[in-house]
Amino acid sequence: MNIKSTLVTVAFALFSTSAVFSVGTPMGEWLTVSPENSWSEYCLPGGSKLDTYHACIQAHPALLEKIVTYHEFRAYLSPDATGFVALYHGPNNGTGFDTAQYQIIMRAAKGRNLDPMVGCTKLDIWDGNALISGDPVHTDQQCGPDPLVLPDFLWK
Repeated sequence: MNIKSTLVTVAFALFSTSAVFSVGTPMGEWLTVSPENSWSEYCLPGGSKLDTYHACIQAHPALLEKIVTYHEFRAYLSPDATGFVALYHGPNNGTGFDTAQYQIIMRAAKGRNLDPMVGCTKLDIWDGNALISGDPVHTDQQCGPDPLVLPDFLWK
């Protein structure tokens, strides 16, 4: 009975860890636009998805060519390809991607009570060489309807 209990505990711990630290895949999921689901529904005034957990991001289209790995990434591209909306897999889960040099992570910003806030995005950009031991090379937070603007060093 003790062995069975131990195995269940270990299996649960492994499952929990893999769900939190998921491995990125080369392909993210760029979602197909529909009248109900699009960048504008999440990121423009009057959009029907403004009160959901997501990140509206503005960046140069050249950034898309620099992405090599995605992490739990699902997004709608803006019509002019100068931005995207990244969707979170729940309020406590972030999303992101890697370039050859940087890891970009977006998640819901946390309020005073440490609960995730709808409409607020926290951005951390890590140097891929100092990911574990260092601080982010860039951090930002945006609350409200304006997009979070990624710094141009990501694509230059």
